[in-house]
Amino acid sequence: MGAYLVDGPSEGPYEDLVISKNGRPLIGITSDKEITVFGEDGQVALEVADRNGDGVFDYISYKTAVKEDQEHRFDIVDRDMDGEPDTKVGDGGPSFANIDGRWLPLERRGDVTGVIVDAEWRPAQLNGARWQVLPR
Repeated sequence: MGAYLVDGPSEGPYEDLVISKNGRPLIGITSDKEITVFGEDGQVALEVADRNGDGVFDYISYKTAVKEDQEHRFDIVDRDMDGEPDTKVGDGGPSFANIDGRWLPLERRGDVTGVIVDAEWRPAQLNGARWQVLPR
C-alpha cells in the first residue's frame, strides 16, 4: 500500500496489527482491546484501551504539545474515560494528580507517593480512576 507497511499475523488468531511508514510505526492495534497512535518521534502519542474487557473503551492517554511557555510535554491520563483527566505525567519534569478538581504535584517520599495539601505533605493513592488523599 504505497509507502505504508501493514504487518500482522498470517494465521489466526488475527489479533495484532501494526501500520508503519518509512520504518516508523504509525498505528498499532492489539486485538479489540487497544489502539496506539505513534508520533513523528516514534513515541506513543495516543492510547485508547478497553482495560476491563467489556468491549467498550474505558481508558485514554495522550501526549500534549509543547507550547512556547512550557518546558515539558505531559502524558495526560483519563483512567475511566469520563472526560476528566486523572494524572499528568511530566516528560522530564513534574507529575500531577487531579484531586478534587485541583492539579497537585506528586511527590515521592521513600516508597510513598503523596501531595502537598494545605502546606502539609500527605500520602495519596489511586482509588479506581481517582486520586485520593489518605487519612492522617
